[in-house]
Order: sequence, then structure tokens, then C-alpha cells
Amino acid sequence: MSDILSKVIKVLYDSEPKARHEAVIVIKGILETTTDMQIKCFFPLLTSNLTCAMTSSDFEVQKDSLDLLSLMLETHPNLICHSFNVLYDLLDMVSCPSKRSKRKRALIININSKLTSQDWRMKVMTQVRGFLRAVLASMNKLSENVEDEQEVYWDGKTPLYLPIYAGGGLKPLDVEQLSRVESTLNYCWKPEAVKQFISDIIPVLIDIFNEEVSEFASCLTKGYVLSLKSAESVQIVLQIFAILGEWIKIADADTE
Repeated sequence: MSDILSKVIKVLYDSEPKARHEAVIVIKGILETTTDMQIKCFFPLLTSNLTCAMTSSDFEVQKDSLDLLSLMLETHPNLICHSFNVLYDLLDMVSCPSKRSKRKRALIININSKLTSQDWRMKVMTQVRGFLRAVLASMNKLSENVEDEQEVYWDGKTPLYLPIYAGGGLKPLDVEQLSRVESTLNYCWKPEAVKQFISDIIPVLIDIFNEEVSEFASCLTKGYVLSLKSAESVQIVLQIFAILGEWIKIADADTE
């Protein structure tokens, strides 16, 4: 698998669109047929190349990188959600630091002639929503108290070697792995990092929302209703706001 991934992953930067799409299909087959444990050691390779594709100067490569990210979120959300840089790579796809204020980001206009700014932002924001959902799911999973009580019979005169099971006794619990994953998640999503990202993305979300609201107001004056595309854009932005609200609650709880 290592040889296949190391060769296929390089095709993600190929100038030929068909080659890039074929590479994504091959990677999709691998992701869909492997467990988190099987693919875990290869994820640094995948995420590092994903980041390179997301920050490429070639817009088409950037666009295809979102397909790979979507696959990773769909098949292995508990692994990809530890990659903090991915969120900022997504943010950089639709905004940049403002020249007027260092604390605020400005929306990027006219990304590509083949795709409107509105369509591109929604493609990116859809991935932001999926990524944040994966982070929250992992945090909630770690905080759950799973009860795995089972009756055990043994002879008191002989030693008993009893493995610890999780998930209703479906598989042995790897205590070392669990603690390692939890510490990694806590390191990546420290309250300070969470609040910093939220302070960076909120102005971007507000600007996107205001653009859609302005279009809605314009439609009303002309006697039209809000377009389906604009309605979906507003919905995605509001859903991200809701997820951020849940995220803030968790961050505040960790600081108490």
C-alpha cells in the first residue's frame, strides 16, 4: 500500500485533469477498503500532499483537492480531523489577510473565470462544515463514558488474564492508543487554538452572509424570491455558526 500511495499521490499535482481524477479514484478505493487502524500510518503522507494540493498555485489542482478532502472526511473523519492546518488552508482558499486590518480577513474575488466566487466559496465552506462536524464528533466520542459491564467467572486459585473490551465487547480496547489519540486531539484543538480560528473565520462568514442577504434584498425589491443557490449558501453559513457555537462550549468547558 505504501508504494501505491507514494506513487499515486504525486499525480494529484499533474497538469492533466484526467490523470488527477484517476488518482483520486485509486485513493478512494484504498480509503473505502481500509480501517482507521490500517490506514493510520499512511495518513501523514496523505494529509501533507493534500495540503500541498490545497495551496497549489493551479486553481484546478486546488479544486480537485477538495474532492480528496471530501473522501477523507467521509471514510476516515476521526483521522483527518486532527490536521489543524487543513482548516486554515480552506480559509485561505476564500480569503486573505486584509490590508486595512491585520485582525480581519478579506474575501477573495473572481477566483476563476470558470467558477463564480459564490460557487467557489460554497464548495469550500461545505468542506469547512464537514471538517468541523468531524472534530466535534471526535471530541464528543472521547468524552463519552461507555459502560462495558460483563459477568466473568474464574477459579480464585489461578491467575486471571482479562483483556479490556470496549463497544459492548466487540473488540479489545487499546488503552495506549486511546490515550495517544486523546492527547493528540487535545493538543491540536487547545482552547486557545479553537478561539483563534473562530476569531479568524467569523468575519469571513459574516461577509459571505452579508453578500447573500444583499442579494435577497435586491430580489425583494424586484419582486423575485431568493434563489435556491443563495438559500443553500445561507444555510451552510448558519450551520457553520451553529457548529462553532458548540465548539465554543467545549472550549470553555475545558478551561473551567
